[in-house]
Amino acid sequence: MSPGPLHRGAAGRGFPPVGSGPARPVLTTRLLLSLAAGAVTVALATGCAAEPAPSADDAAPAAAGSGLNGGDSGRRNDGTALSVARSRAVSVATTACGHAPATAGSGVAISQNRVLTAAHVIAGATVVTVGPVEDHGRSATATVVAYDPLRDLALLEADLAGWSVPSRPPALASLAQGDRGTVVGAVGSGATGSTDVAFTVAEKTNLVMDEVRGTRRSKRSGYRLDAVTAPGDSGSGLYGRDGRLAGVLFAVSTDDGDRSWATAADEVEAFLADESVVGRFGCDNRRSRLERRRP
Repeated sequence: MSPGPLHRGAAGRGFPPVGSGPARPVLTTRLLLSLAAGAVTVALATGCAAEPAPSADDAAPAAAGSGLNGGDSGRRNDGTALSVARSRAVSVATTACGHAPATAGSGVAISQNRVLTAAHVIAGATVVTVGPVEDHGRSATATVVAYDPLRDLALLEADLAGWSVPSRPPALASLAQGDRGTVVGAVGSGATGSTDVAFTVAEKTNLVMDEVRGTRRSKRSGYRLDAVTAPGDSGSGLYGRDGRLAGVLFAVSTDDGDRSWATAADEVEAFLADESVVGRFGCDNRRSRLERRRP
């Protein structure tokens, strides 16, 4: 089904829902990206429409019990699980590419040399720097090694030797409606409070999203969350109560400040297995955005 007329609102643009079933209101969301210029926090706008919950035949496979290359199995109590999750939390900062602004966001260290974040955090970067959220005295320069603007996920390579990052990657989990957990390493929220943000899953569903560069739309598995998040939280990890990684935060609704959105772990798993998104990437000053470099 082709998209209908664009819905234009004060905060951005949206598309009507696509697919079968009763239509839902178009939700205007803000990508949780902090723009660093002049210390002014600005959130970028994008369209987001949630489809009806998928049927059993149509649903994406859950990642419950699966890990990244046999990762840490989780299964801890809340206190221990959060402690391990916090050791994976990193800040992500960029210098501007062309006319793009410098940005700040969050990330998850999935190994001692790889950081997972939201693609829109680094989409306009020349140089990317990461640092542990719990140790502001450390930092490392990072290289983009995988970039998927459709899933809004990116993978960074950085030397995290000497940091308190676990050697094993986190196990992945799928959450259901009503499940509770914590967004860990939410750098934007940490500017005025805690970097831990409690959430409840309002719904797991398929999201129809305008991709990072605004040229295409895509459908991906995600969560609608009851959670109060802030610009700069994009890329932070969504953890279940057993400490398994359930997704990556990317947006907050402008219609409801208590509603946030995250990409689900099954999309993270697919992204990390997708060789087509791996490559060498660099700033295209003319386009003011990250582009794949030719071999």
